[in-house]
Amino acid sequence: MAVTSVIASEASLFLTPQSIIFDEKSRSQAVHVVNRGNRTGVFAIRWIDHTMTEEGRLFTWKEPDKSPWSLQPYVRYSPRRVTLRPGESQLVRIALKKPYDQVPIGEYFSHLNVVMLNKNVEESIRQQEEGSEEAEAGVFRVVARTGISIPVLWRHTRDQPAAEVEISQWNSSQQTLSLQVKRLGQVSTRGFLHVIYQQNGKEKRLLDPHPLVIYPNIDGRKVNLSLANRALAGGKLYVYYSADKEHWDKPLGFASIQL
Repeated sequence: MAVTSVIASEASLFLTPQSIIFDEKSRSQAVHVVNRGNRTGVFAIRWIDHTMTEEGRLFTWKEPDKSPWSLQPYVRYSPRRVTLRPGESQLVRIALKKPYDQVPIGEYFSHLNVVMLNKNVEESIRQQEEGSEEAEAGVFRVVARTGISIPVLWRHTRDQPAAEVEISQWNSSQQTLSLQVKRLGQVSTRGFLHVIYQQNGKEKRLLDPHPLVIYPNIDGRKVNLSLANRALAGGKLYVYYSADKEHWDKPLGFASIQL
């Protein structure tokens, strides 16, 4: 049986960069919205506010003004809706509002959300011109709107990301590691947990870098890592929380335990 690769005939959304951080030196930045599909798409650009639990679950604020960390009151942006043909891109400019010195010190964050309103404008036009048989028959379709969000932060403080890592429990029989990672200062932390096993002068990475974000609305995160099938005996475990996915030599925080 032959296998055929099928490319969907619709718009496809891509954003770059994957995150934006404003600091005391940057007042305006931009995001590229790219249509990588093969059909014209219509995209709406808006803001969403989230809050985080210690377990890492995210919840959306229904009313932005209820979030004391919302970036929305302090930024302006344009455009708010774009139509992009295949391969086209649009620059969305984001700027902080003045006056900066009247905003309380701290970190403010929201997610820039780009949602697809129409993934195939050509087909929509064709249906309008020819008349939809389904509409005449009283048939209605529910279309899910897909979108992408990226975090946008304003660090209106001199604090820099830092953390304290605590190994709260090591279960030798199940080979599981329980951690408490605490955020230090006023700003969020975004990085990766690296678990390194050291024995007889040799180091070995035990897990792929584990992503970990701590929003400023919580003091820290509880993390459980499984090292099953490693059969660790003796030696020492190091846990590094680093902003770098590949390297742990300049961590935001670290901890160790003797096995």
